[in-house]
Amino acid sequence: MRLCVFSLLCTIASGQTFTTLDQMYGSSGAYALAPMIQGLDGNLYGTTQGGGYACISGGCGVIYKLAPDGTLTTLYTFEPPGLGAAPQSGLTQIPNGKFYGTACSGGGLGNYGTVFEITPTGVLTTLHSFAQTDGACPIATLVRGLNGYFYGTTSSGGADDLGTVFEISAAGQFVTLHNFEGVEGANPGAGLIEATDGNFYGTTSKGGVNGAGTVFRITPKGLLTSLHSFDGTDGSNPNASLIQATDGNLYGTTSGGGSGGNGTVFQMSLSGTLNTFYAFAGGDTGSGPTGLIEATDGNFYGTTVGGGNTIHSSGIIYQLTPAAVLTVLWDFAQATGCNPKAPMVEATSGLFYGTTNQLGVGNGGSLFSLATGLGPFVSLLPAVGTAGSTVEILGTDLTSVTGVTFNGTPATFTIVSPSQVSAVVPTGASTGRVQVLAPSGDLNSTSLFRILSSEGQP
Repeated sequence: MRLCVFSLLCTIASGQTFTTLDQMYGSSGAYALAPMIQGLDGNLYGTTQGGGYACISGGCGVIYKLAPDGTLTTLYTFEPPGLGAAPQSGLTQIPNGKFYGTACSGGGLGNYGTVFEITPTGVLTTLHSFAQTDGACPIATLVRGLNGYFYGTTSSGGADDLGTVFEISAAGQFVTLHNFEGVEGANPGAGLIEATDGNFYGTTSKGGVNGAGTVFRITPKGLLTSLHSFDGTDGSNPNASLIQATDGNLYGTTSGGGSGGNGTVFQMSLSGTLNTFYAFAGGDTGSGPTGLIEATDGNFYGTTVGGGNTIHSSGIIYQLTPAAVLTVLWDFAQATGCNPKAPMVEATSGLFYGTTNQLGVGNGGSLFSLATGLGPFVSLLPAVGTAGSTVEILGTDLTSVTGVTFNGTPATFTIVSPSQVSAVVPTGASTGRVQVLAPSGDLNSTSLFRILSSEGQP
């Protein structure tokens, strides 16, 4: 056991199983900057900024599919100008199976990026090409709101060329909701989350009162409130999306600043009170944290771009408890890839999956899994709805399911595939966890399913 500075306990864990699933280079893609998502079919999907057979000098990026056994398939290769290039964001899937995402460049209106739709079979449609005046270079994952529209950010462009917040429908109807002007934030590099209060929350990597970035709230109508301006001592330059944890608070990371100058994890209430939850010390305990997730065991998990073994300084995977105790789970070395720039995803099998951005066999990064002993669970798409609406339940080995309950109320269901069950929200159900009943063991949802009124309100 080793002590980190700032009197925060840090241990090096044993018993983890790290597996390199594939090396990224050439036509298979390179330089992944976004987290993967688990699809309805049980496979994992993601994007790479480079690679692919188009664009001879480094490639224009791909969308890939990764099977749980590590089999990698290229779903789509970007070929600019019209269809976008260099995607840096993750994908968002909706219940009909289609994915939505953004590309930082390309498009038909001046190489400012696109919003696209892609089917599970790889048919891509450009929904919107940015024109600089309405935003440029979107690099953040879209979020689908309760109203069915997608919300996202652009890292530049807009009225002051400092980025925007936008809304877009699945049919491509586009609205710029906000133009950043500096004092309330600039150059958002992260996507939005929709919190339980119905508002969206996000960060900007720059701007604010001190120029070190901000946390903001924006309503679905576009009313933006700057909640916090970082000043360096409490962190600087947040580049990752926030999460809302089971305690109701928001959690996020800053890539720099804090008492050690190596980045922070912060906690914020929905009303805007911010506390530094953990300050990275650099060295063996990592520096430059990317995004984090809350796993089924109630702990937070994340990666750092740098730090770790002093020979390599290639980043780490860490666990952070609700009591702010940090444990290093994996120390990256050049042979297994380095500098992970995206948060991991916890698949319904209980395994974590992630990417590194560089090195590996082809110097294009790698795809990996990490087993920590966590068990299987189910996730929900969507995690909100009204009585009578249909919810897709994602899991592993669901062919023997015998029942589904919403906070204890039985629901009718249909087994679609080994990884998907469709259930109808029962009348009389209340907000709570969804449970899937099976002879091999019952599975619980990681998040609460929120029951909405017929008017669509929590």
